[in-house]
Amino acid sequence: MYNWQQPEWPNFRFDPEDYTAQLESYVNAVRELVATIRCLEVDDAQAYYLERLVAEAVSTSGIEGEIINRQDLVSSITDNVNLGIEALAVRDVRATAVTRQLFLNQITYDRPLTETGLKYWHELLMGYDRTLSITGDYRQGNSPMRIVSGSSYRLQVHYEAPPSAHMPQEMKRFVAYCNTGDAVGTHPVLKAGIAHLYFENIHPFEDGNGRIGRALLETLLSQQLGTFVPYSISQAILARQGEYYTALQQSSTSLEIDAWLTYFCEVLNEAVRRANELVGFSLRKRRYFHQFAVQLNPHHRKVIEKMFATGPAGFQGSMTTRKYMRINRVSQATAARALRYLTSIGALTQHGAGRSTHYLLP
Repeated sequence: MYNWQQPEWPNFRFDPEDYTAQLESYVNAVRELVATIRCLEVDDAQAYYLERLVAEAVSTSGIEGEIINRQDLVSSITDNVNLGIEALAVRDVRATAVTRQLFLNQITYDRPLTETGLKYWHELLMGYDRTLSITGDYRQGNSPMRIVSGSSYRLQVHYEAPPSAHMPQEMKRFVAYCNTGDAVGTHPVLKAGIAHLYFENIHPFEDGNGRIGRALLETLLSQQLGTFVPYSISQAILARQGEYYTALQQSSTSLEIDAWLTYFCEVLNEAVRRANELVGFSLRKRRYFHQFAVQLNPHHRKVIEKMFATGPAGFQGSMTTRKYMRINRVSQATAARALRYLTSIGALTQHGAGRSTHYLLP
């Protein structure tokens, strides 16, 4: 028996006090993140904003097993958002679809959720897919909507959603939950997590339910925050994708949803932690070039920018004389001299000795 077949559906059960500490941690961290972003220079804030949208587009597609070219995503986003960047032609229609929906979310998150809006999201995201029998509307027909895995002769059914005939009633009640708070007394962040689970349980569309469910989550979290969420929730989910499906499945046969809410609160805090690291890194990068820019020649700058390009994780294996030679196509003597100079002005720090000598950003 699935949760929607139970008499109490959709009255999910959980103890809100179990999540007090995690919610407090999230609220404090996301406030810090918003404040830090406001300290960024305009160019840095735009660069971070672009990276946040790209991360969400890559990740929400990746969860569904779709690999979309990053440059197509960047170009599609710059087509929609005026960042002062010249966009290249977009070759992948999926990139256009997912970024248009993200951009729509960004400008309309503070509006009440509507069934018409959800159907439009589906049309934006899935309208290009000619294999679907219907886009921009709820699924129809008598065939059961099942989430399955395995081959046709050894098919494993993980979940069966409510019949298509139930969709108008289910979605009317779902939208009312999101807008009016059948969850009176529930923390709005928890309510967003519950809404995602609720939506995935209904599975109203023929395809694209995961992506729309995560877009819905993004919208409700933005409403709670009062600004478009400055982090990628899908990126954190993708990093723990197996646990994501396990938590959803564990909560599909019971109205007890602690497994899902525990996972949700963990990935939410992880998403904000990642974003705070990235913004802090952007601030450090700006301060670095403000301090050293006039002391760097083009070869120096090429190496330094390559080290920064890897983000907060840092340049893999650190910088070495051999790597400097390869990046700039210069001799060993030239590379060694350049690295000594960068160390002397404090632009790099030297570690190790002999063949183990390597250089890090300060």
